[in-house]
Amino acid sequence: MKGENNSHLSPESELMKAILVLTIADLRKKGFERKRALAFIQSDDIDYLFSFESICARLGLHAQSVREQLLKSTE
Repeated sequence: MKGENNSHLSPESELMKAILVLTIADLRKKGFERKRALAFIQSDDIDYLFSFESICARLGLHAQSVREQLLKSTE
């Protein structure tokens, strides 16, 4: 069915997933978007619900491994 979501993720987790997807797209750009994405993934903030570290933890991802892979793949 069109628009149906079969991922079984909560709305908050879906939003977090979308933030990561946007971050990946921004890392492939130049200028402000890339700088903003780099600052986001390099932050070690764990208090803010939508920080990179918090998003990775919520989605069951190892933040440092994801960070390293993103930086390597978008150089």
